[in-house]
Amino acid sequence: MKRKLAFLLLFCFVFQSLSLTVVQARNISDSMKNSVTYKEEDEVVSETVYGNDPQTSKRVAEVTYNRYPVGVLDKAKKLGKTVVREDVERRTANSKHYQLSDGSFIADITMGPQNFLDNTGNWQPINTELIDEADLDMVNIPFSQVSSDVLKKIVLKNKEIRKNIKIDRTKTSYRAPQVPFDVKIPKKFDSGYSIGKGSEKLTFTPIKANTVTAVVYSKAENQNDRDNANTVTADVYSNKAEYHNAWDNTDVQLEVLDIGIKETIILKNNQAPTTFRFHVAGDIKNSKNFELQPAWLVDANGTKRDVSQIIDEADGETFIQLDVDTTDLQFPIYVDPSVITTSTSKDMTCNDYWHSCYDGSSDSFSVGSWSGYYDSSYNSYEGFFQFDLTSIPINSVINNASMELYIFSGYTDNSHTGNVYRVTSAWDETTTQVPSYDSTNSVPTVTGYLGTVLNSVNKPGWWVTNITSIVQQWANGTPNYGVMVRTGALQSAKIIRTHEYTDSAYRPKLTVTYNSPPIVSPTVLSPNGGETIDSTFNIVWNGAVDPDNTQTSLNYHIQLSTNGGGNWIDLVSQTGAGVTQYQYNFSSVSDSTNALIRIRAYDGSLYGPWDQSDAPFTIKHNKAPNAPTSLNPGSTSSSTPTRVVTNPVLKWTFSDPDAGDAQSAYQVQIFNGSTLVKDSGWVTTSLSSYSVPSSLLARNTTYNWKVRTKDKKGAISGYSAAYYIKINNLPIASITSYTDGQQLTDNVLSFTWTYSDTDGQAESNYQILGSQNNWASIGYDSGVKSGSATSFTTPPLASGTWSFKILVKDGIEWSNAAYRNNLKLPNAFEPNDSNTQAFPINYNQTYSSLINSGTDVDFFKYTAPTTGIDKLVLNVPSGLNYDVYIYDSAMALITAGVHGAGLQEKEIFDVTSGRTYYIKIVGVGGNYSTSLAYNFSLSSVTLQFQTTYQYDSNGNIISKTTTIVR
Repeated sequence: MKRKLAFLLLFCFVFQSLSLTVVQARNISDSMKNSVTYKEEDEVVSETVYGNDPQTSKRVAEVTYNRYPVGVLDKAKKLGKTVVREDVERRTANSKHYQLSDGSFIADITMGPQNFLDNTGNWQPINTELIDEADLDMVNIPFSQVSSDVLKKIVLKNKEIRKNIKIDRTKTSYRAPQVPFDVKIPKKFDSGYSIGKGSEKLTFTPIKANTVTAVVYSKAENQNDRDNANTVTADVYSNKAEYHNAWDNTDVQLEVLDIGIKETIILKNNQAPTTFRFHVAGDIKNSKNFELQPAWLVDANGTKRDVSQIIDEADGETFIQLDVDTTDLQFPIYVDPSVITTSTSKDMTCNDYWHSCYDGSSDSFSVGSWSGYYDSSYNSYEGFFQFDLTSIPINSVINNASMELYIFSGYTDNSHTGNVYRVTSAWDETTTQVPSYDSTNSVPTVTGYLGTVLNSVNKPGWWVTNITSIVQQWANGTPNYGVMVRTGALQSAKIIRTHEYTDSAYRPKLTVTYNSPPIVSPTVLSPNGGETIDSTFNIVWNGAVDPDNTQTSLNYHIQLSTNGGGNWIDLVSQTGAGVTQYQYNFSSVSDSTNALIRIRAYDGSLYGPWDQSDAPFTIKHNKAPNAPTSLNPGSTSSSTPTRVVTNPVLKWTFSDPDAGDAQSAYQVQIFNGSTLVKDSGWVTTSLSSYSVPSSLLARNTTYNWKVRTKDKKGAISGYSAAYYIKINNLPIASITSYTDGQQLTDNVLSFTWTYSDTDGQAESNYQILGSQNNWASIGYDSGVKSGSATSFTTPPLASGTWSFKILVKDGIEWSNAAYRNNLKLPNAFEPNDSNTQAFPINYNQTYSSLINSGTDVDFFKYTAPTTGIDKLVLNVPSGLNYDVYIYDSAMALITAGVHGAGLQEKEIFDVTSGRTYYIKIVGVGGNYSTSLAYNFSLSSVTLQFQTTYQYDSNGNIISKTTTIVR
């Protein structure tokens, strides 16, 4: 099981990258930096950076470091290869990749972070060194992206201060500018330290700690000076600040790790306090970037013990309290609280007996079995480990993959066999159920031996397992959910360091040797979707990217699919080196509207990923259109031509054997017998119709016409069959009722007429129209009537002079109008003195009548054909005062016009379709005349709206006005 280590405040970041090592020559300006030399020493390549001593101007070596990790060099040597370079472009948060002499790579993958993302977006090696804020403007190093904004402000502030005065170092803090989080270590311990990322920040301020000004000791100062100090001082050892007597008889160390801050509280004797309380600024309970780890202690004899750690709230504030039980312990006692970051990698242990998982946040846990507790069997623990392998290119060939787990203790010193399985379901460190795994396939593993002492921590070792086959599956695209490690023997448990362990050297790691295919596919440029290809076509692409080879050395594999990617055939298995276009003749390829091209690079040993057309293109070998069909109007027989008007619209149907092709042009020819009457020529349009010009065709004459078309590529169809048409003769109507100028005695007219047609076609429709103003407007319209009738009776019409016309239709065309003019209709409205006697009227006619006595009242009525607004206009003779009243069918008053003598009355009112309305005209105060007639008309109103906009000087609308225009 994972041992709970004391007060480890693990502030956890979610890393998305890997780390790089930075050499920092402090206090060396850019002008002082000189050349770099390399030398071979026991296969370890070292690099020395030189500068000039500012006092003596002598050339001195400032720092020497290994270019490549010794472990990587050793593994390359075992393979008989050498390290050529680190491929910095492949860095991520938790990996580095080194190219070997044969072109393959070694990936050094860890569960903890190796790199931080700098302020320019590049991965740099993590460097935990602390730098005084007062010196930040004197160093030339990349800053971590998460702390860059804060540190840049400090740099600018320093430069301003230096212009006038010396920086007061008693007021500055320490920073670690090259870690993947923002950290601030105080010079005054009681000021508190902080860690943050993004918008989230946690600050831990000690309660009742000693309040004195910190003194910074150099490494050269001896321990006696620090032990005898009367004030709290901070001793800085690269990445560690030491506070002496932070509390009475208690020292504190704050150490910056790659994953956070490790705090160590040292109780020097039995006079030291045993309760330590911190105020916490920030939401530690709901933090997404940080987590609080269990607290633990170890005394001078190596005895370890859990430490009570409680988060509580008081008056809206958050506190952490540590209560240390020192019973039977030997001083000094080290209490270890730390703050670490989370990783994209993860690990946990699951109990096979209880089928549950835990210890996902501890720095160690068990793998293997312990002696039985509940029965004669035994409990077994499986370890689950998931490394972030996103930095290994997909489809890489995995030559070797070794997983290394550090065993620091075990139930016995025996070596045990076991198996490693590929996990097949997602999980995280809070998972309580055992994830599923592939039980049918596993790789063997052997734990190796520990020392001879039970539970020994003096002779730990690495447990190495070859998981090449599993990593190859992940590289081929199988989801990476990690591995499960199991040992089968009784009492085989080993205690494993996890990725939460503060010392990065002992966390789980994975070393992968692989050959990388081209990591960026070529990009298909053409055909890339929408093209239509007939024969020869130039296939074009952008070159692939291969970290091992130049573009000029890559060959390309090109394939074609004619069914949307269902099947593929080779167009060329391998092009010439470095080409980015290839000409291919598609003439022999079957037509397709769902064709795709895909291309991949070949570097001489591996193929890279495919890139294919973004959308389908068409392969079509063009064919001429079919002769047009479905010609209309017309008949294929000259003896039965189709009768048409003089300017018919000729129509046809276009078709083409090439799916999706369309008409681009047509040509129509019209003949009288064999004589060409009209040739339209080629008309460029996709419309399949032609309007014959007026006056071209003579009535009672037979013609034939034909048409041909072009497709979009200009291929011409054959002519259609000839279709015959005959131009129609107009029917004739003759009015047989009334005579022009006749004075009638009734307002209801009965018209009769005769119908004749030289083509022998029957009458199909007729219409009677009347006008009172010489056809300036229509006063009466019967509407188009169907049938062969030769008589029609009008409704009562207004008095006055009328002209009428009758039209008939032969099923094809209307005849010319037959007229009867100047018929004089009498005032035959009386008696109409009540609504029951109301005279029926129509729209758009002028009705004239008399109020011929002081008691005379005239009623009229009509039925509204549609719902809308109607208008009635009453013209009153001069000197007379007539009013008008309008009622609905229940004789409820709707509106009234009651103006003075001689004034026109105009009333607008709403009507509903199908309802009857009554109009009453009456003399006011006995007004009447036996000779002076009034007149009125009824019409339907169409409302029109007019909107006027007002704008300001900038063209913005500031107001608008909408009015009704009648």
